[in-house]
Amino acid sequence: MLKRRRSNVIFCHGKCGDKTCNFKAEYKNKVKEHFDKKKRLHKCLVVSCKYHTKGLCRRKDLIVHIRNQHPELASMFPQKKRLGLPKRFVKHRSDFYFIKKMVRNCTSHDLLNKKRWEGEHVDYLRTLNDESFHIITAAIVDYLIAKRAFSAPFTDCTGGYIENGLIFRTHGGLFKASLDRKNNTLPHFLPSIPVMSNLNVIPLALNDATEPVNTHGSNLVAVLRTKQREYVSQSTIKARIEYESKKYRYIKDTYTGMTLYVCCKSIWTNKKYTFCRGDFKDLTEFHTYALGLLKRQKCKCATSDILMLGARHTYTKKRMYKLSIDAIDATKGHVRGNMQIVCQFLNPTCRDKDKTHHDPTDGPSRWTQILFNTWLWGPTWVQ
Repeated sequence: MLKRRRSNVIFCHGKCGDKTCNFKAEYKNKVKEHFDKKKRLHKCLVVSCKYHTKGLCRRKDLIVHIRNQHPELASMFPQKKRLGLPKRFVKHRSDFYFIKKMVRNCTSHDLLNKKRWEGEHVDYLRTLNDESFHIITAAIVDYLIAKRAFSAPFTDCTGGYIENGLIFRTHGGLFKASLDRKNNTLPHFLPSIPVMSNLNVIPLALNDATEPVNTHGSNLVAVLRTKQREYVSQSTIKARIEYESKKYRYIKDTYTGMTLYVCCKSIWTNKKYTFCRGDFKDLTEFHTYALGLLKRQKCKCATSDILMLGARHTYTKKRMYKLSIDAIDATKGHVRGNMQIVCQFLNPTCRDKDKTHHDPTDGPSRWTQILFNTWLWGPTWVQ
């Protein structure tokens, strides 16, 4: 069990206009809300208090303010009874509360997408409270203990080998524990059935939009091993490269962008990726450079050595093998010498830029050849 990671802390330091402000938050969007005076909807009840007119952006900030500055009104916001940690989980205290946080986040996410679910499922999600989250978390932890998921090394549900085991903490990287739906047409938690009925606990790296676990299930590792050893003829490679060298293709009276060109364009037009526009003259030069990378890699994934697919597989079960442009070091961006082309399921979102401090026990945030092959083949793999 790893020690709980210190949270990110972003301070206001008077940037909101109040030089005495000591506001702090864990996420950038919360700081932005603090700066936006229109979102300060929670007013202090005491007319003489400066926060009666100024307001606070979060209800919990208002409650803390009332309890600290106006204790005579504290009875209006009674403290909730805290649920204790079940005695059988004493050795997994930080793991338990991290999983509880994931359960809460999954429920919130499902409620945001309530139009996808049936009415009875939405009604059930709305009834979940802190006590419900506690019970659900206990069921998940019991399941993980039975599967020895807190030990290292650990073999996940697809047969992948995780040398240091699953990581139950913030910024755990690729192998941070993640709650994945078995059936994406249903929410994570369902009424009147066991908690794990529609739930898989998998590494975050596999909980991807391309759905590698839902596509191949427990056979994922076996399928990837077969694809990695599969012989690919030179004519096939040449045809794929020639296909991706175009910018558009004409289908059903419309022009559709090719996969490589669409990847380049999405990076080029994204306001967050400023490094790319500073290193290349225009989109055409960027696309030419990416095409050169594809030729050098012989249309194979730089991480897994699996043949990558193109645009026609965007909406099929093979989309996890669609090519994607990866920045090797996320903090440097998509610039010359810092790019490689990989299968889409091996290009997860990297959160290194969101860290306010580096923790030496943070998990790896991106796939490498060694890391992938160790996960795929286990300790017997030899470089």
